[in-house]
Amino acid sequence: MESFLIEYNNKIIGVYNTFNDAETFVLSCLQNRLMTHTVKILTFRLNSCFQIESKQISLNKQPINKQYASHIKPIVIQQKIIDTKPVNIDPKSAETLQKIAKEKIDLQHKINMLKNHKKKLDESKNVYENDIKLFELFNDSKTNDPAFIIPELFREKYNIMHKLKTQQNLSWETFTKEYQQESFEDNYFDLNDYEESFINDKQHTIDEEFDIETDSNTEYSEN
Repeated sequence: MESFLIEYNNKIIGVYNTFNDAETFVLSCLQNRLMTHTVKILTFRLNSCFQIESKQISLNKQPINKQYASHIKPIVIQQKIIDTKPVNIDPKSAETLQKIAKEKIDLQHKINMLKNHKKKLDESKNVYENDIKLFELFNDSKTNDPAFIIPELFREKYNIMHKLKTQQNLSWETFTKEYQQESFEDNYFDLNDYEESFINDKQHTIDEEFDIETDSNTEYSEN
């Protein structure tokens, strides 16, 4: 009778009754990378310390016991194949997409203009806040001293503000209507919150239509 010992890294890690059982265990460990080095199977006479033989087992070489070779299955690495076939879009769908794309470009241009107008409005309000402080200062000076001369660079603004204040109608809106700076445009004050909200809603709708149209055409082409 014989016993079969598995030696790995100079250590005995198992004892089997048959060589086939010991070899199968070693091959399964090597295949699943639980062992990375050459493994020995030592054959000892039962109930003794007499070693009969020593055999090395490795996946890089033919297994010593060919009877179990057919049971070893190669490790298969699955690869995902990506279909790079171009999607075909019919002329009608292409025309629709081009129309939606143009609408998005036009809408984005209007939104950019709106943002630019809003920026100018904010700048104008800041200037007005500073100008109204100067007006009050100069107006008080002129009231206390009729000979006080309004600085020439501010004289036109002062006259307009003084007239509007006399009419009890001085505000940023009324002042800017009468005092047109070179950077102002005729339609500069025509934009309001409703129009800005309308443009934002319109952009959201076109974005949804564009996404839905693109998805539907892609599914239709793939099918």
